[in-house]
Amino acid sequence: MTPWFVQKYSHGLDFPNLPYYIDGDVRITQSFAILQYIARKYNLYGDTIEEQATIDMVSQTVNDLRSAAWVTYNDPKFHQIKDEWKKTVPGRLGDLNKFLEGKTFVLGTKLSFVDFVVYEFMEWYRQCIPDVFEQPELANLNSFQLRITEIPQIKEYLNSDKFKSWPFFAPVVNFGFSKAS
Repeated sequence: MTPWFVQKYSHGLDFPNLPYYIDGDVRITQSFAILQYIARKYNLYGDTIEEQATIDMVSQTVNDLRSAAWVTYNDPKFHQIKDEWKKTVPGRLGDLNKFLEGKTFVLGTKLSFVDFVVYEFMEWYRQCIPDVFEQPELANLNSFQLRITEIPQIKEYLNSDKFKSWPFFAPVVNFGFSKAS
């Protein structure tokens, strides 16, 4: 197997990086750019400019929340501050929980790629604090996550041997590389 740093310029990528995606003449790097391309290709990016704005708003909100969680997960004292941090989660996720009230998915009843972005982000929290979404003040997020896992194709994947819940961070992070962390 050729190391990535040796072969990365052989794929015709403008910004050689992992992951990359090639679809005919389209060559893309950067995870979110790939996700957006696939979402647009398969009509999972909203039908109107208003829906697309909602998707963008929610994805950027999740990105902000993810950045804050990332700082905590990287804290050298993570295991010492985890219990106190857990108490702040309802406040941190309150707006997202309220936004999902009465909705099946982010766009109401229509599934979009950002539903999977929200789900994946929620997994960061759930893996760290297994009962986090059982708190009454996060009931909408809990219901949302359960709905995503009940989508037949998602359920099949989650129950397959292809699905790996760990690791979801690199070993340099204080949480998320091994279950022991």
